[in-house]
Amino acid sequence: MSFLKKKYRTLAAYSGAECLTVLTRETPSVIILDIIMEPMDGWETLARIKENPKTRNIPVLMFSAQKISVEEAAEHGILIDDFIQKPVFPKKILEAIEKVLARRDTNLKVVKTWEAAGISQEKIDEYLTLVTSLEVDLSLCQNMKMQCDLSHPEDTDQIQFRAVIAAIEDRIRQERGMIESLVLAMNDILLTKPERGKSAGAGSSPVAGES
Repeated sequence: MSFLKKKYRTLAAYSGAECLTVLTRETPSVIILDIIMEPMDGWETLARIKENPKTRNIPVLMFSAQKISVEEAAEHGILIDDFIQKPVFPKKILEAIEKVLARRDTNLKVVKTWEAAGISQEKIDEYLTLVTSLEVDLSLCQNMKMQCDLSHPEDTDQIQFRAVIAAIEDRIRQERGMIESLVLAMNDILLTKPERGKSAGAGSSPVAGES
């Protein structure tokens, strides 16, 4: 990961426990978390990060040579921001980081606009959760399809993969529909409050729901 130092200030942790310790004094923009660690693996570390109110909103990219299982995709998909499978070129890791940071910046603009318009925190949280879930599901679906293509047609794993892929694709359709409906509803509210919305740059908010 030394190539990241050319563009970002990096903090290294060599175990799940050390990662949690670092997070008590630092708030990184993104966490890249390996699944294979001992004694606390990446999934348990992820759960600890998301349980803590001070760290739960930090984007987490899961990074591992281990293929993500059907069970892991179903259980942890909602908690992660992307999954990167080794071997991978530095460019792909940089692209994943930049995508997460770009989504964060876009979301911040939308949040500021909606807060200025008096939209409830509940609706804002709902939007942020849906947008993140959609991005993760798109990434997970692509990864699961790659694993499915590599497995034998009669392998039990492939049957399971296809079932999970179908479920994720259905969830993606639902998430897109919910995001579109929510953005339209919030933009209607902005239009009824032109002065407050205008001061927060409301004109850019509709685009945020189209990613």
